[in-house]
Amino acid sequence: LMLDELGYGHLQRVKENPILYEAHRDFVQALLPYTDVLGLSLHPSKLRLPAESLPVAAYTRLFAELRSLTTKPFAITETDFPAASFSIFGTDYYGSLTKQERYMRMLLEEVERDGNFEFVLNYAIKDLTPQLDRMRLRAQEDPPFISPVLVEFFKIFEFTGLYDDDGTPRPAVDTWINRFLLPFAGSPSLGSPVRVESPDGTLQAEFSINTAGRLVYRVLQNGSEVLLPSP
Repeated sequence: LMLDELGYGHLQRVKENPILYEAHRDFVQALLPYTDVLGLSLHPSKLRLPAESLPVAAYTRLFAELRSLTTKPFAITETDFPAASFSIFGTDYYGSLTKQERYMRMLLEEVERDGNFEFVLNYAIKDLTPQLDRMRLRAQEDPPFISPVLVEFFKIFEFTGLYDDDGTPRPAVDTWINRFLLPFAGSPSLGSPVRVESPDGTLQAEFSINTAGRLVYRVLQNGSEVLLPSP
């Protein structure tokens, strides 16, 4: 239903062949009886849009297409837009602080317009450069600990944080926080906090809904906070 530059050859055939296009719709319809929420993974940077372009109408069309198939809730299980430009194997991908903020605002407006989304997750809180730097070193080992090709591909996610790798907030942070500081509509079921931990107990997480209907969380490693406090 959407084009993806990394799979362009296959998806272009889908676009040009109505039989394959209908097969994709049929697949979604076949899946619906077995799911409560339809999850979407949206990574528009893979489209290799020109430097000043954004898929302004793409999500309007996508959500309308899926709404023609179901009234079940949607969720964006992962999405992002890079805050900097980069290249992968000589192919340029364009991003900037301004485009990242515009993308986030555009996406959240479309989510609000639809009105039936369970949640939206950005791919990364902070840029992934420190993690990728470690991978790049391991890819140079003989034999490589990780495929150099895979590490090069991971650059697609390197600059997708709402904060840079030093923790400096970007313009998109305000857009994100202003939307998600809004309380839940209706009367949420508060219930008991959900607590999970790693097998050795060193990593712990707790999630709950406070009396204002907002998500509250804590993540600790060896007793120290490892995520920014919940708003």
